[in-house]
Amino acid sequence: MKFDNIYKKIKFKTVLLFFSFGIVSCLRSDEKGYLDKLNLNFEKNNNNYPTQWKDFGSDEITISSDSLNHVSGSFSVLLENNTQNSGFKSLVLQLPDSYIGKNITLSGSIKSENVTEGYGGLWMKINPNIAFSDMADRGVKGTTEWKEYKITLPITNTNIKNILIGGYLLGKGKLWLDNFKIYIDDKPLNDKYSVKSNFKQDKSFDENTKVDFPKIDQNSIRNLAILGRIWGFLKYHHPDVAKGKFNWDNEFFRLLPTYLTINNKDDLENYLLNWINNLGKISICERCKNNNNASLKHNLLWIEKMISSERLKNKLKEIYCNRYQGESNYVKFNPVIFNPRFINEPVYHNVVKLDAPLRLLSLFRYWNTIEFFYPYKNQTNKEWSSVLEEYIPIFLNAENNLKYELAVLRIITEINDSHAATLIGASHIDSLRGKFYAPIKLEFIENNLVIVDLIDSKLKSKNKLKVGGIITQINGKPISAILDSLKLFYPSSNEISMRRDIASDLTRSPNKNLAVKYYYNNISENINIPLYEKYQLKFKNDTSNVKNMQGFKTLNNKITYIDLSKVNPNDIPVLQSQFKNSAGIVFDIRNYPKAFVPFLFGSYFVSKPTSFVKFLVGIQKEPGEFKFIKGPVISPAFPMFKGKVVVIVNAKTQSQGEYTAMAFRSGANTTIIGENTAGADGNVSNISLPGGLSTNFSGIGVFYPNGTPTQRVGIIPDLIVKPTINGIRNGKDEMLDMAISIINNDN
Repeated sequence: MKFDNIYKKIKFKTVLLFFSFGIVSCLRSDEKGYLDKLNLNFEKNNNNYPTQWKDFGSDEITISSDSLNHVSGSFSVLLENNTQNSGFKSLVLQLPDSYIGKNITLSGSIKSENVTEGYGGLWMKINPNIAFSDMADRGVKGTTEWKEYKITLPITNTNIKNILIGGYLLGKGKLWLDNFKIYIDDKPLNDKYSVKSNFKQDKSFDENTKVDFPKIDQNSIRNLAILGRIWGFLKYHHPDVAKGKFNWDNEFFRLLPTYLTINNKDDLENYLLNWINNLGKISICERCKNNNNASLKHNLLWIEKMISSERLKNKLKEIYCNRYQGESNYVKFNPVIFNPRFINEPVYHNVVKLDAPLRLLSLFRYWNTIEFFYPYKNQTNKEWSSVLEEYIPIFLNAENNLKYELAVLRIITEINDSHAATLIGASHIDSLRGKFYAPIKLEFIENNLVIVDLIDSKLKSKNKLKVGGIITQINGKPISAILDSLKLFYPSSNEISMRRDIASDLTRSPNKNLAVKYYYNNISENINIPLYEKYQLKFKNDTSNVKNMQGFKTLNNKITYIDLSKVNPNDIPVLQSQFKNSAGIVFDIRNYPKAFVPFLFGSYFVSKPTSFVKFLVGIQKEPGEFKFIKGPVISPAFPMFKGKVVVIVNAKTQSQGEYTAMAFRSGANTTIIGENTAGADGNVSNISLPGGLSTNFSGIGVFYPNGTPTQRVGIIPDLIVKPTINGIRNGKDEMLDMAISIINNDN
C-alpha cells in the first residue's frame, strides 16, 4: 500500500494536523545557516528525540535518537516496532519556504533490520496536494545495510503552501534514517533558491502582534466592523495593496493601537482616510468600468450605511472605480475549473497562543474571503453583512486555543456549506471530541439514531448492541438535546448532511467508555459501551451500501448494478460494453465516486448533445462579482442505451456525486430515487487562517441550466425512498430493492 493511502487510512484528522497545522517551527529563508537549523542530519536531539521533527501514526512504533548506528556525525533516528501488531509511523518536517527551480530532491540514508509486513522509505509532499512521492515501489524490507535513496518532485511555483519531507516505517521491525539532504535541480539547497516577494520581507509581527487590546463596548464593535470591511476591501481592490507592496496583515497590526484609542467617529474616519492616502496614489484605470456581464454584483451600499465622512466615502469609491487589474498577490483563479486559490496568507505557526489582534485578523480574513469569493453568499441563513459584527466579540473573547478553534468553526458553519465540514488543524477540538470510538456505525433513520452496522466482528461479542438498535440517550442526555447543542459546530448545507456528520461523532469520546440508553424489541436498557482507538477498529469504507458486492455486478434479469465508490477507470470500458446486454442499470451514488464518470457513462443515455449544468464563477478582476457560464455538454455515444437507468442517492451523495447524478438525470430514461443529497456542489477552494487552521468552501456555483440551484437544496429524487428501521434489522436495502422493481416493471 502506498504511503499516500496509508495516511488516508489512518484518517485525515490526525495527519492533516501535521500537514497543515504546521507544528514544525518555520525558519526564515534569510537567516544564516537556516538549513542547518532544520536538523536534517538528526544530530540535535532533546530527550532522545530529534529536534525540529514531528511524527504521526500508530503507537506500536517508537522513535528515538540512536548513537550506535549512523552514517555521519554522532546520531541517526530509529523507528522501531517490537509489538505483535503491524503499525505505521512517519517523521515529518516542513521546509521553511517555497523554492525556485524545476525539481526538488530529497536524499537520505536508510538501514533496516527484520522489516516485515510492510516496508520503510522516504516521502515528500508539496501542498496543497500539488505533488507527492514515496518509495512504495521500492520500499526497504528485511535486513539491509546503510544505503542512500532519493525521491524527486517537480516544482510548480504557483500556489505552493508548503513542502513537507520525512521518512516512515510501515509494518514491524527497525528502520534507521540519517543524513537527509535537499537539492534544487541537483544542486544543494541554499538561500538563492528561496522565493521572496516584497510583502514577505516585513516580519515585524511574526511571533507577537505587540498590541494591547482594551475592553470593548458596542461602539467599539461597530468601529472594528468598519475597519474589517475597509481592510478587506483594500486588500483586493487597492492597486498597491493587491499587488503585494505591503504586508497587509502587518499594516492592520500597525493601525490597530491608535485606532482602538479613538472614540469620536469623525476623528476615526479621518484617521482611516489618512492611512489610505499614505498607501499610494491611485492612478486612473480606463478598463475599470462596471462589468455589465456580472450575474451577481458586489453590494457597495455598506459604504453609505457605515461611513459618515464624505471624503472617506469618495476615497473608497475612487479606489473601486480604479481598482487593481493585475495579478493579485492574494488570490488566483484556476483557469480550468474556475475556483479561486488563496495564496500568501500567513498562518503564524510560531505563535503558541493567538492574542486578540491575531484572532481579529483571522475573523477579518475569513469574513472578507467569503464576502468577495463565495458564490453562494446570498443563500446563507443569515445576511452575511450581519455576521462580521456579531462575531467580533466572539473572536475577541476566545481567550484560549480551544475557544478560538470553536469560534472559527462557528463562523464557518454560518456559510451553510458541507464542503466546509472539516476544520483542518483544529487539534484542540479534536482532543475535545476524543480519540476513542464505539465499534458501531450510526445513522439517523425515521428520526431515530440507529445502529446500522457493527464495525469489527472481533468486538461484537463484547457488547449487547445489535444492528437496528436505537440509541436514545448518550451520557444521560437525550439525542435531541445533543443535536441542538452541536449544530452550531457542524458546518453543513442542510439538515440531512448535518445529521449525517453529527451521527459519525456521537459515540466518539476522550474516555474509554460511553454510557448509552439503548432500545431494541420494546426493551430499553442502559449499556456501557467500551470504546477503542481507530487503529484497533476495522473501519469499513462506508460508501459501500450493498454488502459483499464488487464495484459492478449483474443482478437478476440482466440488471447491471454499479457502485461508483468502487469503479476504477480500468472498469469503465468493460461496463460500457456490458450496457448493450443489460435490461437496466442501477447506479449507486450513496458515496463519493472513485472515478469521474458523468460523461463516460452519461453519453450512453442521451440521443443528442445535452446540457445539464451551468456554473456561477467569480470574475477575477472584479472581486465580489460573479457571472454565469455555460457548463459542458454531454455528447451521445453509440450505441445508445435505451433501457431504464435508476440512480440511488442519499445524504452521502455530495459534490462529485451530486454532479454525476445531475449528468445522469439528463438521460431520457433516468429515474433518481432515494433521499435528498448533501447540497454541496462546486469545485472546492481552501483558505488558511492564523493558528495553522484551514478550511474549504464551494468555490464555484453549480446550477441546472434553467437556473435551479443545487447548493443547499441538493439533488431532489424523482421518487423518495428512505430506509426503515425494520429494513435495517432484516438486512434489506430498500432503496436497491425499489431500483430493481422500477427496472423490472414493464420489462
